[in-house]
Amino acid sequence: MIAKKLKTNAQARNNRVYIHNVKRLYKKAISMFEWINMPKEIDTRYLEKTLVEQGHICFFKDEKLDKFMCLQCTIGGRFNVYDLPTDYHVYTPSGYNRDLDMSNSVVIYSDLAHDNLMPVIYYHAENISNVERTIDINLNQLKRPYVFLVPENKISSVKALFRQIKDNEELIIGSNDLSVEGLSIENTITPNNTIDLYTLKKKYYNEALTDLGISNFSDDKKERLLAGEITSNEEDVYLNRANMLEARKQACKLINEMFGLNIDVKFRYEENETMSELDETEDLDEVKNNE
Repeated sequence: MIAKKLKTNAQARNNRVYIHNVKRLYKKAISMFEWINMPKEIDTRYLEKTLVEQGHICFFKDEKLDKFMCLQCTIGGRFNVYDLPTDYHVYTPSGYNRDLDMSNSVVIYSDLAHDNLMPVIYYHAENISNVERTIDINLNQLKRPYVFLVPENKISSVKALFRQIKDNEELIIGSNDLSVEGLSIENTITPNNTIDLYTLKKKYYNEALTDLGISNFSDDKKERLLAGEITSNEEDVYLNRANMLEARKQACKLINEMFGLNIDVKFRYEENETMSELDETEDLDEVKNNE
C-alpha cells in the first residue's frame, strides 16, 4: 500500500513538472509575433493560440456582420498544383459555421511546413522535465543518505525522525523506547550530480528556445568566449524564426491583396537586441585576449 502511494505521489509530481514545462514553452510560443494594422475585431491572441495548436487559421470577411474574422478551420477539398487545399470550413464552439474557399478567404499557416508547434513543445518539455525530476531525486537522496532496517514496531518512530529531517528541523527529539538495539543502517550515499544536471537542463531548455526561434545564450563562461559557436546557434534561431515569420508574411500579402488592408507581422523582439548581446560577447573576447 505504501509503495503504491509513493508511486502515485511520484507520478503526480512527474505530471506537475511536465505540465509546467509545457505551459512555460507554450506561453512563449504564442507571444513571439506582433501583428500590425490588424482589424480591431480580430483577436490576435486567439490567432496565435490557434496557429500554435492547430497549425492554421482562416481569415475572411463576414458580409452579413460586416466584420473581418479569423477562426479555426478544417482544410480539404481539391488541392491545387502547389498541393494547397482550396476549400475550408470554419467553425467555433459557439456554433458559428461557414464554408469558404481560396476566392474569399486566406489560410494563415504557422510555418512553411504547415505544421503546428505542439509536438515540438511536448518533445522539449519531456526532456526538460526528465532532468528536473532527476535533480529532485538526487537532492532527496542527498538528504537521506542512509537506509534504516528496523523492527516493524519502530517503523512509525523512524519515519517521524526522517520527516523532521526532511522539514529541516534544527533539533530532532526521539522517544526513550527508540533504542539502537535491533536497528541496522545501510549507507546509500549518492554523489551530488545537481550541478551537471542543471547544466544539462539549461542545454535542453536552450535547444527548445532555438527550435522556437528565440535567442538564447549560455551562462557558462567558457562557452561565452566561443563567439563562433554563438553565431552558429543564432543562425539556427534565425532560420527557425524565419520559417514561422515568412509563413505569416505570405498570408499578410494575400490578405492585403484580397481585402485592401495593410496588415503586417513582425517578431516581437528586435534583432538589434540579439546583435548587441553578441557584440558584448565579442568585446569580452577582445578584452580577455588583450590581458
